[in-house]
Amino acid sequence: MFEVTQYVSAIGRTELSDVMTNTTGGLIRLGVLALAHHWFGSRTAWVMTRICGIGTIILMLAAAAFVALPPHFQPGPGVRRHTG
Repeated sequence: MFEVTQYVSAIGRTELSDVMTNTTGGLIRLGVLALAHHWFGSRTAWVMTRICGIGTIILMLAAAAFVALPPHFQPGPGVRRHTG
């Protein structure tokens, strides 16, 4: 949907690979949901809500850790810097 909005409003760039990737991701999510419904039956909504909630918390903690503790890349031992 976002890609269609970009195309219609001529904002940003719309690329076919983005559309294909988003469509594939959507189909995979539908397959996971169908599989969960097969496994959990009437408890699917409860289970998926818990799984998505826990996943969201983990990703938010990881993002906060990345912002609070950004990686610092330095050359390894024995590597000389090029000064000019």
